[in-house]
Amino acid sequence: MTNLDVSLDVIRKASAGTAVLEVIGLLLAIFRLWFRFRIRRLWWEDAWAFAAFLFAANYLTGTWLYIHYGKPTSTVGFWMSAFAFNPVIWLVRHSTLFSVARIIYPSLALRRMVLGIALVFLLFISFMAVKLWHYCHDLSWMNNTLFFGNSLLPLGTTLDIFEVTTDLATDAILIVLPIKLLWSVKLPTRQ
Repeated sequence: MTNLDVSLDVIRKASAGTAVLEVIGLLLAIFRLWFRFRIRRLWWEDAWAFAAFLFAANYLTGTWLYIHYGKPTSTVGFWMSAFAFNPVIWLVRHSTLFSVARIIYPSLALRRMVLGIALVFLLFISFMAVKLWHYCHDLSWMNNTLFFGNSLLPLGTTLDIFEVTTDLATDAILIVLPIKLLWSVKLPTRQ
């Protein structure tokens, strides 16, 4: 591992800063769900958002335990954050997809395509969970104290490349779908 000359104190301060941003995100999610419940407009996208909220809270807790405590608590925190990180991202993507699906007229082929893409996204996250389990199931890596006395899982480059590729592809899909939907909208010139 390359020495980046970053002290544990700097990492703890950075994690406190990101924790503040994560808490703001969690509070906004609570507000969104409360508001949608209050106006009686809960739909599947809100269920995905709620699931993402639960995993995000788990990720925040796990990261905090990993950075701010020693073994064995840091090991528990690592497992919590390692298995919660990808689901947060993918559940938010599902929430976005179902938001697009909700505004599409039910009989359009585009809606069926969006729901099919959601199924493909579920397959991606399932594959990533299995791949992560494959890397984690051999517990010998927990004896390596690469991160200031805490264990750090060395992931393979193939997993990293696969994750970055799928992230770019799925984010491109999430950007293109609403554009395709809005492209054919016929609004009066005043609007």
